Amino acid sequence: MKLGLIITSLVVLGSGAGLTAVFINSASPYLKINELTPTSHDVHVIGQLKPNTLQQSTSKGLTASFELVDGAGNIPVDYTGPALSNLADAKQVVVIGSMEGGRFHAEKMLVKCPSKYETKNAST
Repeated sequence: MKLGLIITSLVVLGSGAGLTAVFINSASPYLKINELTPTSHDVHVIGQLKPNTLQQSTSKGLTASFELVDGAGNIPVDYTGPALSNLADAKQVVVIGSMEGGRFHAEKMLVKCPSKYETKNAST
C-alpha cells in the first residue's frame, strides 16, 4: 500500500472515532419523571403541562414555573430563557436541564403545539 493511502485511512478512522465520542458525550438521554434523581444533569424530560399550574413573568426575559406530568408522575419545573408565546397551548413539552433541590431547572424547552393549520375533522 502507498503511504499516502495509509495515512488518509488513519485520519478518516481517527476523525470518525473522535466525532462518535463527541456525539456520545454530548447526547443527553430522555428520562421519565420517575427516573429522575437528585443528580440528574443534562437530561430531556417529556410530558404535558398540568392544567392551571403555569405562572409566567417577562420582567427579566421569560421565567416560567409549572408542573410537568407524564404517565409516571409529576415534577415542578422552573424555566428561564427566551419567551415561548405558545407555551400555554402546548400539547407536549420537552424540558432540557437538571434537577436541583427537588425541582427541575430547564435551560431549554421545546414546545409541541396542535397546529392551527390542522383540520378538526380530517377525512381520509
